[in-house]
Amino acid sequence: MNRRRFISNSLSFSSALLVPSVLNLFMGPGRAHAHHHDRPAPAPHPHPPSPPSRTGPTGPIALDFELQAVPESFHVYSDRATEMWRFRVGTVTAGASQLSHIPGSFLGPTLELRQGQRLRVKFVNSITQASIIHWHGLDVPMDQDGHPHSVVGPGDSYQYDFVIPNRAGLYFYHPHPHGKVGEQVNRGLVGLLRVRDDEEDALGLPADENEHLIALIDRRVNADRQFEYMTGGGHDHMMGMHGNTLLINGQTQAPLKVKRGWQRLRIANLSNARIYNLQWSDGRPLSIIGTDGGLLESAETRQQVLLSPAERLDVLVDLSKAKEGDQLSLQSAPLVAGRGSPFDLIQLHCTSEIGAAWTMPQTLCRFDRISESEAINAAPGSEKIFTLGISQQEGWTIDALPYEPGIVRAKETVRFGDTEIWEFDNSGTHLPHPIHIHGASFQVLSRTSGSFTGAFDLGWKDTVLLLPGDRVRLIKRFNTHKGDFLFHCHNLEHEDHAMMRDFRIL
Repeated sequence: MNRRRFISNSLSFSSALLVPSVLNLFMGPGRAHAHHHDRPAPAPHPHPPSPPSRTGPTGPIALDFELQAVPESFHVYSDRATEMWRFRVGTVTAGASQLSHIPGSFLGPTLELRQGQRLRVKFVNSITQASIIHWHGLDVPMDQDGHPHSVVGPGDSYQYDFVIPNRAGLYFYHPHPHGKVGEQVNRGLVGLLRVRDDEEDALGLPADENEHLIALIDRRVNADRQFEYMTGGGHDHMMGMHGNTLLINGQTQAPLKVKRGWQRLRIANLSNARIYNLQWSDGRPLSIIGTDGGLLESAETRQQVLLSPAERLDVLVDLSKAKEGDQLSLQSAPLVAGRGSPFDLIQLHCTSEIGAAWTMPQTLCRFDRISESEAINAAPGSEKIFTLGISQQEGWTIDALPYEPGIVRAKETVRFGDTEIWEFDNSGTHLPHPIHIHGASFQVLSRTSGSFTGAFDLGWKDTVLLLPGDRVRLIKRFNTHKGDFLFHCHNLEHEDHAMMRDFRIL
C-alpha cells in the first residue's frame, strides 16, 4: 500500500478535529518535556488493594504454559531485523495443541480455548520495565485481570490460573502497566485469544482455511526498519500514536488466497490509536455476525463500520459466485468524507478451489438482552455520568480527574449483583475515545451522536467508541467478581496520559 496515502487518510481525520487550544495543552510550558513516555517505568504498587478471597479453580487444565516477554531481533522485513519486545512461549506443561502461531508474525502465540476450560499461564518478565498481562475482554477475577497494581519487575513472574467464562469470540492479551501500555504494545507485546463454544459450533460457520484472523496494526517504521514511538511531539500525545505503515497480523501485506465460497474474517483492531472505517472495495455491504463479546442475535449489514482500538468485528463474505483470479479488498475508507481516499487492508485472491456451501441462518444465537428496568438506576436522570476531558495539569481525564490507583469515588463503587446504567459524555474533547470497561461485557442502550457517525453498537461489547460530541448510555451487570477493576480510553496514549479510573465491586 502507498505509505503516503496511509498517512494522509489518518491525518484527514486528525486535521478535521484539530483544535489549537487542545494541542496547546500538550505543547505549552511544562508539557513538552514532561510526557509520560519519558517517565521511569512503574514499580509494583507499594500498597495494592487486597483481592477478595476466593477459591481457586479446580479440575483438569486445558492449557498450561510459560509466556515470556523478551527482547528480540525479529525480521518483519527481510533486509534488516527490527529490535522489539515479543511474547514467546517457554515451557508447555499441557495443551500444546491449543497454542498456534501466525507464520512470520511478531504477534504472541494465539491461544485456542473453549468456554469452561481452565487456563494456567506463568508470565515471565524478561524486559527492562515492569509489566503485567491483561486478558482483554475476559471476565476474570481481580487478581487475574492484569491490573496495574499487579505489575512485576524485570526478572520476576506472575502466575495466572482461571477458567474461561466467556462465550465464543475473539479476545486478545497485552501489557497493562500504568503509563507504559502504549510503549510496550508498540514494541510488539500483544497476542490473540480465540474462544469456542457449543452454540457457535452448531452453526457450522466457515472454519479452518476459510476462517481468517486479521489483526490491524500500524507502526511508525523508520529507514532502519525500527519501530519508533512518540517521535511526533505534542501531536502524538493529543491524537495518540499513528504509524506510517500497516502490518496485518504483524507482517508486511500479502494477498490472502481464498477458496470460492463463504469466508469468515475475525477482525481485531490492535493499533494503539488508529480508527479504521471498514468497507468492501466493490461496494457490497459488510455482513456482520459478531462483535467484541461474540455472536449477534442475527446478522447485520452495513456499508461502512468504524473499528476503534480494541474493538473486534466478525464478518462473513460469500465468494461462491466469484471466478478464479477475482480479487476483493477489505478497505479503510476516509474517516471524514472527502478527505483522503480508501486504502486496502487485506486483499482476497480467489483460487480455483471451491469452498464449502453454507447458508446464513435467520438466528445466530440466543441473545440475553439486558432490560433497562433491571438497572438499579433506571429512573430518568439517575444514570452514572462520566465526562471525558483534558487539562494542562493532568492530560486526558475522566471527570477532570487523573488515574489514582486504588482510589474510588461513590459513583465508582458498585454493589455485587447489581445492574447499572453508565453514561459517557464526550461533548468536550473534540476527539474520539474508545472506552473499555474491564470485567463482564456490557450492552449499549443508546447513543446521541455529535458530528460523526459510523460506530457499531450491537451485541455484547467491552469497548465502545465515543466520537466527538457523542453521549453513550450502556448497561452492565456486576455479578461475577468482586474487587477493583478498570475503565479507560483504549487509545493507549490517552490511557497512559491518565484517562483511566478504578471501579470497585463490593
